Amino acid sequence: MAGRPAKDLVELVRDRSFRARRDTHRERLADAADLQRPRLSSIQRRYRRARRPETLNRIALEFERAVQEGVDAKTDVSLLELLEELGPFGSAERASNFFPRFLRHTKGPRAGDPFELDPFQKAFLREAFRRHPTGRRVYTRVYLFIPGGNGKTPIAAGLGLLGLAELQDAPEIYCLGPAKDTADIALHEFAVPFVKGSDEEPGELAQYFRVRGRAIINEQTGGKMRVLPASGPMLEGKAPSIVIPDELHAFEHDRQVRSYVALSGKLHKRQYVPGFSDDGVLYAISTAGRGEDQILRKILLGARAFPRIEQRGYLTVYADERKGILVWSYEAPHEAPLESLAVIRKANPASWIDPRDIVKQLHDLGVGEAEFRRLARNEWIAHKHAWLPIGAMKKLKVVTKQPPRGAQVVLAFDGSYNNDSTALIGWTKPDHLFVVEVWERPEKEPEWVVPRGEVGRKVDWAMEHWDVQALAADPPGWYEEIEAWTRRYGDVVHVKFLTNEIKLMSQACREFYAAVVNTRKTTWDGDERLARHLANARVKETDDGAYIVKDRRDSPNKIDAAVGAVIARFTGLRVKPKKAKRLTTRPRPGRARARGRR
Repeated sequence: MAGRPAKDLVELVRDRSFRARRDTHRERLADAADLQRPRLSSIQRRYRRARRPETLNRIALEFERAVQEGVDAKTDVSLLELLEELGPFGSAERASNFFPRFLRHTKGPRAGDPFELDPFQKAFLREAFRRHPTGRRVYTRVYLFIPGGNGKTPIAAGLGLLGLAELQDAPEIYCLGPAKDTADIALHEFAVPFVKGSDEEPGELAQYFRVRGRAIINEQTGGKMRVLPASGPMLEGKAPSIVIPDELHAFEHDRQVRSYVALSGKLHKRQYVPGFSDDGVLYAISTAGRGEDQILRKILLGARAFPRIEQRGYLTVYADERKGILVWSYEAPHEAPLESLAVIRKANPASWIDPRDIVKQLHDLGVGEAEFRRLARNEWIAHKHAWLPIGAMKKLKVVTKQPPRGAQVVLAFDGSYNNDSTALIGWTKPDHLFVVEVWERPEKEPEWVVPRGEVGRKVDWAMEHWDVQALAADPPGWYEEIEAWTRRYGDVVHVKFLTNEIKLMSQACREFYAAVVNTRKTTWDGDERLARHLANARVKETDDGAYIVKDRRDSPNKIDAAVGAVIARFTGLRVKPKKAKRLTTRPRPGRARARGRR
């Protein structure tokens, strides 16, 4: 009995039974005469011209979707066909051509003009879109760090629209900001106007995309580009194709940082399939920020250890291909003349910027030099209430080796109980600071408490290891332990340094500041925890003097090591060398050797 005759292409289209993965259906797509449907016939012609298997696969899938949707499409030419003319899938060539082909400026003196990229923007895209021989992205985390006004948000919005146009796996493109208004900028001030165009000249993408509320939707693929609030761990279930964090320097609070981590940590959920989907990618954009303990600051400092670092004028390119990270950073050197037009020009590569207009900002009474350096020169500055200038500790000489066994040292202890940190800091002559230990609450352990037993053992170890001349401790919350140390080690333990005695603490802070910032004769061990705690310290002015505090009472940014360093140095400069009394029967090797040398 003869089988049912195979359907031709016209029948497959009429019945909506065409399947891209069936070899016989693909043969009919290649061999059949052009259909009398403009959209489908254009896909047929592209399928016949294609040679690479991945391209054939993608076009066949596009044909299947067009058949399933029905042939009465809004346009005769598909968006994918137009993109094919701009360059290969996922390439820098396509990205560079996409902007002037589909996007027009919507504000400013260039409103209505095609979005022609500047040379510096093309260079950035060439590096950001590099591919491995397998076709996968070299970089999945891309950071554009540049002064304001150089077009970082428009280019990020355009890259989001490009992903919405070419990705076929129901892409999810998220605009994320430290606040709702910031997150809205990329979408509503740039992406939406790019799509809609103007009354005189509607945007071409409006034929393919629909704007609905706080989202742009590609109805053919089910893809969405939308704003997400910084809701922390609530974002962990997402599968982002593209994440666009705007003004990353302002991601300071716990919920903001956790939102960034939640989305950037899920990029692996998207995988590269030639012509269909791509690796998830982060395009983070920002100007410089304030303070040391920010996620962007940590990224920039970490980039200094990348295997590839290129200096191109005031542009520094940091690249780590193994980790998939690219940092593209413009920054004027701090020592460069403040109002130099040449300096401003190098730090602001956009052709539309006039350096003379930038310099005028410096004379705005509401700006000030620090903010001018941050906004116009992209220099990282200290927090406006920060105690130490940015990078103050980095300018001191670093001696990583701790004092040898038996050396005369002074210790300072600043402790807490839960949801905080505790520090044991050392000082030795002539003026050297070092970290003995810092105990901090791990990020994902809200019920963590300071391990008191471990702290006690570390104090005992230090007493055994060095010839401790004094242990200055701030007693609140640790009275029992301090009393035990006093009984064990005698008058070596000083319990009179109360940090809430403002005159005493302000004097200690004043002397520490002068040594670190002015004379710079103090040395330290370069411990990152001490640097971070010092950067977290804010200054509080009172009638009795200025002293250091946290930025707020419940702040996760701790300063215990900073307080310990201030106390250790202040005490060390005043203590008279002496032998500590030993009330235990077991001799300390370090002290025995020290006595032998004397």
